[in-house]
Amino acid sequence: MGGIYLVNKNNDSINLQINPQKGWQSMPGKLWMKTYLWNCDIKIVDHLLQVESKWSRIK
Repeated sequence: MGGIYLVNKNNDSINLQINPQKGWQSMPGKLWMKTYLWNCDIKIVDHLLQVESKWSRIK
């Protein structure tokens, strides 16, 4: 995988974004996800992690 990732933390919230601009190859063959952004929000509540994530098409 090649591209850009961002990690932001604000108090008990963490946001991750992954933009695999050069594609991702799970096995030899076609590249995947070059035009998608993965966004993940993590919240820490009572020492437990709550995670919400999704892929969005950006092109």
